[in-house]
Amino acid sequence: MMLSKLSHSVLRRPTLLRVASTRTVSSIVASRFLPDTAHTTNNNLMRQKMFFSDSAAANSLSSILARELNEEMENQTVEMPENLAQLKREIEADWRIVDGVTPGSPSTALTRMYKKEVSQNGSKVMIEFHCQDTEELDAEDGIDEQQLEELSGQSVNFAVTVSRAGKSMIMDCATEESEIVVGGVRVEETDSVDATSSLLNQTSDKTAYQGPVFRELAEDLQDSFVSYVQEECGVTTDVAAFISMYADYKEQVQYTNWLKAVHSLVK
Repeated sequence: MMLSKLSHSVLRRPTLLRVASTRTVSSIVASRFLPDTAHTTNNNLMRQKMFFSDSAAANSLSSILARELNEEMENQTVEMPENLAQLKREIEADWRIVDGVTPGSPSTALTRMYKKEVSQNGSKVMIEFHCQDTEELDAEDGIDEQQLEELSGQSVNFAVTVSRAGKSMIMDCATEESEIVVGGVRVEETDSVDATSSLLNQTSDKTAYQGPVFRELAEDLQDSFVSYVQEECGVTTDVAAFISMYADYKEQVQYTNWLKAVHSLVK
């Protein structure tokens, strides 16, 4: 009888152990693989919050961009003023004006002007300027307060390239309304006005001599360069005024195009 009871007891223990093991494994499986309802709910709430936050930011930006764009269109800033259009027609009698590097180029912030008539010594002349390459005028530029009030307050930088016989001379200039100042002169080994290291060409030899410090030259030499740009290169007061006005107009056009492009991406 004792053996029988012991045997019966031993036979039952494995069953109890199996039950305990089954419950333990079930708990482990549940903890690892079944979804945590509270955790999942919190994640969903966080995603919804981020979604609505991003949408609100995009809607706000889109609304402000649309407002600014409407103001520009109402003010007709993309339409060329009649006085500028008239001046442009007059300038085109002597200059071929190209917006961009070539006709139809997307880089329309850049303008090139090619003089139609070559100089007496056979030189070709090109003017190049970017609508954003400007500087604010102030009294330190040698302009008194009364003159400064009459000017637009903005100077446009431009380059005049004179090419002949395998060489090009590039004169860095700036407008002060209809006046011209020269800030530097350098020479490069090319006779093509389009191949010079101007505003878009970044391949020029930076180790080459870049010319002297212009303001340290003799005053009569500085004045002679200004006269050469005006008389020999044909950069008259009308051309200087056109560069200043056209750069301001093109900057407005480019700004409007920028508003349109950004608005189309975020709306």
